Amino acid sequence: MTEERGFTVRDRRKVRPDGEGVREEPGAAGSSEPPRPTSLPPVDFTGFVVGLAQMALVHLGEVPDPSTGGVQRDLEQARHTIDILDLLREKTRGNLTADEDRLLETVTADLKWKFVRANRGA
Repeated sequence: MTEERGFTVRDRRKVRPDGEGVREEPGAAGSSEPPRPTSLPPVDFTGFVVGLAQMALVHLGEVPDPSTGGVQRDLEQARHTIDILDLLREKTRGNLTADEDRLLETVTADLKWKFVRANRGA
């Protein structure tokens, strides 16, 4: 007869049957998730607009890409991000505070101006 191989069962659930969470040791073997930042900025409209503007600036080659540190220009992606900001402005008209409206107006106008300049130099 052939010999049967044994197998090992590894419980990867994050919650025990009693409903209590399982604590994982930092850097535990088999942990494929990257470490999460300890504190994230609050989620608000201003932060969202600034994040989109930052992405557009990266694509315009105005600032280095935070993930690579390099400066690369991708005008198609820049235009797409600016279009998203325009769409956001259109869809939120009348629902923003004066400061939020002014921020969105200023950021969009500034990015459009930078896009035109980048297109002339391309």
